[in-house]
Amino acid sequence: MNRSSMYATVVALTLFAIAAPPAHATFSIMARDSISGEIGIAVKSRGMRVGGVSSYADWRVGAVFAQGYPDLSQMPQGMQMMRDGFEPQAAVEQIVASDSLRAWRQLIMVDARGRVGAYTGEQTYAATGQHLGAGYAVQGNSLANDRVLPAMRYAYETAKGSLAERMLAALEAGQSEGGDGFGRGSAFLVISRPGYVPNPMMDPDSLDPLAIELRVDYDLDPLASMRFMLRATKARELSDSARTLIAQGQLDRAVMVQEQALALDPSDPEVAYDLAERYAQVGRWDEALTMLTSVLAHEPALRPYAARHPAFKSVRGSVRFQRAVKP
Repeated sequence: MNRSSMYATVVALTLFAIAAPPAHATFSIMARDSISGEIGIAVKSRGMRVGGVSSYADWRVGAVFAQGYPDLSQMPQGMQMMRDGFEPQAAVEQIVASDSLRAWRQLIMVDARGRVGAYTGEQTYAATGQHLGAGYAVQGNSLANDRVLPAMRYAYETAKGSLAERMLAALEAGQSEGGDGFGRGSAFLVISRPGYVPNPMMDPDSLDPLAIELRVDYDLDPLASMRFMLRATKARELSDSARTLIAQGQLDRAVMVQEQALALDPSDPEVAYDLAERYAQVGRWDEALTMLTSVLAHEPALRPYAARHPAFKSVRGSVRFQRAVKP
């Protein structure tokens, strides 16, 4: 390094040390599910709006997340390098090699084959570090203690359920060991799923890679809020599945799936309304009207939909139905 470039680096580091905001303790997990092909990122931070940056996750390519004192340009750069055939660790090493502030950075990547890469700068605030496992990686900085990352690793490897559920379990396990030292803060979770189409009426060639995109910009317990949001998301997905089963003529199975949806999130009036429809579509009229009456009493905005929905055609003239839909 010549004298002028060395001087420029020293000036940059000095200005950074003076101007940089306080570090926001952050811990994260990134993973690819070898069975479903899903790729996800889940993050908890002491700071606000950790999910406010763009989410770089695509099941066809991989995922990238930068933390510590992040250089956000490194995320799209990492995605492009994986598209160009770089393995994650090689991409990480090349990206940070030219970064004069790499000592304060963390970078984590996973590709569509489940290969992982990560970097933790030596100046990131302790407790800090990373662990690379089979198809996943965990990383954190400014953590409460050295138990956080091992707890995340164990929880992810032993948890059951979907990729999203396992990654959230990892964050919860990390927080249970102290996490970032604060319960409050922000969190986000994204899942990219092969072939996901967000709306059946969309052009099937226009695939949105993010099947799940949940954000808690600030909360006293952001992971509890995230857990509720994930449960609500699953309930809505089951409702959509039940609707598809009705169209396929699998009426009894549709009712069972819709009941599972309501059990997941009994607070969602639309999921409850959909169960009233499913009961009506299989001729379970008493249950349909009981459910419908309860839902419409609390959500009168749904009355116009019920009044004209063909599922209730056979009972439109009944006193119970008219009372339920009456403004």
